[in-house]
Amino acid sequence: MIYGTIMDAKPVSEKNKVQEMLNLSDEILSDLEMGNLSFENIVSECKKLARMRDDFEAIKWFTLELNGYDRKSIPLGIKEEELFGFAKRSGRNVLWTGTNSQKEELRYWTASIPELEVGITANKTKLDNLHPPETYTPAITKSADTGLFAGATFVAETYGHVIAKIRQEQDYLSQQITDSKSLLAKIRNGIYDYVLSINLQLKFENITESIFQQTKEIVDKKLDEICPEAMKKFLAAYDRLKSKNPEEWSQAMSSCRNVLKEFADYVFPARKEDYKKGNEMISMTDDKYKNRLLAFIDTKVKGKKNAFLSARVSDLESRIHSLNDLLSKGTHEGLSQSDVNMCVLDTYLLIGSLVGLID
Repeated sequence: MIYGTIMDAKPVSEKNKVQEMLNLSDEILSDLEMGNLSFENIVSECKKLARMRDDFEAIKWFTLELNGYDRKSIPLGIKEEELFGFAKRSGRNVLWTGTNSQKEELRYWTASIPELEVGITANKTKLDNLHPPETYTPAITKSADTGLFAGATFVAETYGHVIAKIRQEQDYLSQQITDSKSLLAKIRNGIYDYVLSINLQLKFENITESIFQQTKEIVDKKLDEICPEAMKKFLAAYDRLKSKNPEEWSQAMSSCRNVLKEFADYVFPARKEDYKKGNEMISMTDDKYKNRLLAFIDTKVKGKKNAFLSARVSDLESRIHSLNDLLSKGTHEGLSQSDVNMCVLDTYLLIGSLVGLID
């Protein structure tokens, strides 16, 4: 049997790659949601996903997240003027007001994800170990040099001073932890959205490919039964698409015309008498395969009060006219290889739709 070999959606190796990317994106999303890995390791996996998709902009983005945005140590292959755009993508931007000026300017956090994670851990440890002393003996004293109390000794730092300094340090460390966590959350959200978008896209591709594959198997099997020569012509057209020679493309389009004629010969053989379609009489001779396809559709829907089928008929007739016009032009009309590819695909999809009308 020939069916099952025409116009496969993706080569096996590509299908495996798509499945691998889908599995990886699922794992990354799970790790982001459950916190199974350190954020640094998750971003490394994201970088791998971007590499598999040849997403070079995302590779730069993840590289900066892992290495930091310091202008003095920009990773190779990344330009200084690109830093701000990637920082904005991660939500690293912040409005900054200088100490000597009230004017606000837009800056961004430069610390890498590993630095942020290590900083949070270190500051938490400091904060946990920072507490008022159980006993306190003033160790800092100051002597008055002149005046009424010359020679007298005073305590320069009281217990209250110590408590105030500890609280000040606690507030500082808490703020550092909060700021770093807030920044990591923004980066995490941006990366999650990126991976989720890829994951949904891959799943949609799998669904549409599965639908196409199921339909293709039905169409290929039916064509192999009713007009096996058409299958051979499809193979010939498909093989010629690999060429860079416009002459080969022209032959591919000729093969498509032959496929349509072969199919028309089966579903509505040529005859001398014209066919009445609506108020019009159309020729049914051997060379008028387009008319014979239109007549075949007309015979299948006469007397049927089916709104969906009527809409399909209008669409099929329009596609037959358009495709016939394209196939009649040939590559000398300035059609590109992409145009020829679409012609071959449209021919196959049209035949697939018409097969559904065969009893």
